[in-house]
Amino acid sequence: MSEWIPTKDRLPEKDQKVLFYVLDREQMYAGYFTIDSHRSTFASERFRENLNDWWFDEEIITHWMPLPKPPEDHEEIQSY
Repeated sequence: MSEWIPTKDRLPEKDQKVLFYVLDREQMYAGYFTIDSHRSTFASERFRENLNDWWFDEEIITHWMPLPKPPEDHEEIQSY
C-alpha cells in the first residue's frame, strides 16, 4: 500500500493519476496532477453538472499518493 507523500517533499509526474488531500476542505479526491505554462495544479475528475473538472491550487494540497492498480480478477456486474 502506498504512503502519503507531502507535496513539500515531492510532486507527482505530469498527468499522473493520484489521490490527494485538500487541507481547507479536509477531503480526499481522486484526480491528476497537471502542469501548464502558468502553474502546476491538481484536478479532480469528480462528476459535476457542467462536467468540468474541479481545479485546486497546489498550495492547499498537502499530501498525495499514487492510485492503486485496479483489481485484476473482478466479476461482471449483472444488469437487471
